[in-house]
Amino acid sequence: MSESDAVIFVVDARAGLTPHDKEIANMSRRLARPGVCCSVNKAEGINSGIAEADFHELGLGEPNAISSAHGEGVRGLLDWRWNP
Repeated sequence: MSESDAVIFVVDARAGLTPHDKEIANMSRRLARPGVCCSVNKAEGINSGIAEADFHELGLGEPNAISSAHGEGVRGLLDWRWNP
């Protein structure tokens, strides 16, 4: 992560926010990388606002609900930009 230009941090909407997720988010903030995107996977069939809600706590900006298996929300992930 320390050598990356951007990080896509994939979390599990069905599992919800875990202590491990918080640990990784804290590590990301300590590295002060300019581009960290929180991508909430397995969000198919779940309202995106509900799927993303818990993950705002990570402090990594606006979470992006997706379903990689079904392709839902992936366009938003591909369009994601950061300010390096």
